[in-house]
Amino acid sequence: MKRILIISDNFTRGGLETQIYTFYKELKDKASFTFAFGNYNNEWDFGKSKIYTNLKFNELSTINKFVEIVDEIVKIIKTNKIDVIHVHPFYLTIPAIFASEITRTPICYTFHGYTSFSFANTINFQILFNMFVSELFSKIFFVRKSIADKYEKELKYTKIVFLPNPIDLDLFKKTNVSKESKWVMSCRLSSDKNDAMIDIIDSIDALGIKELHLYGSGDSVPFINDYITKNKLQKRVFLHGYRSDIDKVLTEGYTGVIGMGRSAAEAIAMQMPVLLIGYGKNCGLINKNNFKEAFNNNYVPLLLNVEKNEIIKKQIDEISKNGYKSDIYDEFVKRSSSKVLAKQYLKELSEAEPNIRSNIVYLYRDIKKLDSNECFGTSQTIFDLICFYLKNQYQDLTIDTIVSCYNDNKRKINEIYSKLNELDNKIERLSKNKETRYIVGNTINKIKESLKK
Repeated sequence: MKRILIISDNFTRGGLETQIYTFYKELKDKASFTFAFGNYNNEWDFGKSKIYTNLKFNELSTINKFVEIVDEIVKIIKTNKIDVIHVHPFYLTIPAIFASEITRTPICYTFHGYTSFSFANTINFQILFNMFVSELFSKIFFVRKSIADKYEKELKYTKIVFLPNPIDLDLFKKTNVSKESKWVMSCRLSSDKNDAMIDIIDSIDALGIKELHLYGSGDSVPFINDYITKNKLQKRVFLHGYRSDIDKVLTEGYTGVIGMGRSAAEAIAMQMPVLLIGYGKNCGLINKNNFKEAFNNNYVPLLLNVEKNEIIKKQIDEISKNGYKSDIYDEFVKRSSSKVLAKQYLKELSEAEPNIRSNIVYLYRDIKKLDSNECFGTSQTIFDLICFYLKNQYQDLTIDTIVSCYNDNKRKINEIYSKLNELDNKIERLSKNKETRYIVGNTINKIKESLKK
């Protein structure tokens, strides 16, 4: 029986957590699981599996904190006799790799989205993570085939595995579809999705949707609630908060699901219609004509064709008039069943082999000697050690080139920030529409916060 260590910065509520838990449920009698999380806040039952929490590491963590986390993961690996590590984003990836090298344990990584590769925002993290991706991960799992193919072709990454999100068909069973044009949107209500949420709310008239029911929690709840109130949509758009039993929610007399990603896949499993909408794109109903492309993109509409609102309205009207019969369910089951994908997942983990690099172990040995509370991500000393031990990869890299690049980018960011302030002031003076000021001002503030980071 394989002993698997799952590591993740967060285990709260969302698609990443659902993926981890679905694989656990399918394989708990075939493999032994141990979990190590940074932020842990979830009620799901992991049986007798050990769960280590509070392994918190981020872009501001110190060198001593890094050493503490590495040593803790090494201890977890040795205590539980771990055979393979599967690490999810974000920053715990860095100490996890060091621990895997120290213990010579194979380690795999999952690409959940673009931030899975772009989160490293300081030079020390960037150098280490780029090396890990190109050389040290035993395998990299992708939930989107289109992106897996792109990385494999353009960046020459090897050991890439397309592993779609698993859907538990015993949990998400066929349900009746209402003709009342009551649609559901279920997702994490975070500020990065505000624009997409507003686009959907603003489209309900054009699409002929009578009611839109939002299920989820996050920092954008006050913003969405305020927008609903200001536009007097309280009788058509409803905020219900987070529900862990979304499979039961969808049996409560709804017509279908609006959205993307896992929520779209779960609705397809229940043989409900799905309107693929997100990132400012309305792609219409998922059917046999666009299912393959939607599946290969993990039901994210970024690379799919936009459908006209008139066509989407006709699709919705047809469901309201004649009901709905899925023409993609059989194909979906072949590709997304958690039972099938769990077998593939276990096989891939079992075949993973470590990529041993002794220079990583020597690098860690010298980092441990520092005994410093300096920030790991920006430390000059850490940078110098990385360049010394990884000199074959980065022999032309100097701190002068990094500082020059950083200062140039900082200057450009300050210029943009200044222009945003000017724009914000002009809108405040010239716009007579309070709602316009609110929406544009909120968007500008989000951009400014991103620039600060």
